[in-house]
Amino acid sequence: MRASAKRLAMLVATAGVLPLVIYGLVSVTSLRAGTRQSVVAGNLSLAVRGAEQVEQYVSYNVRMLRALAAELATTFADRWQQERALRNYVLAFPEFREITLFDQAGHAIVSTRLGPLDMSLPPFDTVDADGLAVSPVQIDDDLLPKASVASVSRIRRQRPRGSWVSCASRSSGAW
Repeated sequence: MRASAKRLAMLVATAGVLPLVIYGLVSVTSLRAGTRQSVVAGNLSLAVRGAEQVEQYVSYNVRMLRALAAELATTFADRWQQERALRNYVLAFPEFREITLFDQAGHAIVSTRLGPLDMSLPPFDTVDADGLAVSPVQIDDDLLPKASVASVSRIRRQRPRGSWVSCASRSSGAW
């Protein structure tokens, strides 16, 4: 009788503990899956918000650069006045490290850079229908992202063969 009592006790213990073990395994598995889904959804939401903020930042700076190009394209400013306008934009908007005004041939007319230029105008065939060209994002010497943006506007005043004003700016950091 002792053997059957031991078996009965073992059966009762197994019947009571086995569902708890199975419930624990299922709970841990579903908790891991739920946590993983929650973390992935949170990271995706964070990435989307970050991308939207970067897009707003870039579009704001592009609008500022277009405003400058439009201002320079419609005025009869001398070179010193153009240079002053460029310097005022660099001082007012720290996102712009340097702004350079190019002619149609791609030669710098005026620039806020004191030393030799290390920025060039993108080829005219890369300019979109809105008159905008953006270089690929690169890493600068300070290990910050940088990009060159060019806004191309036709000069309104009469000149031989027509000219183009292009403001190129290197925006770096603060992204």
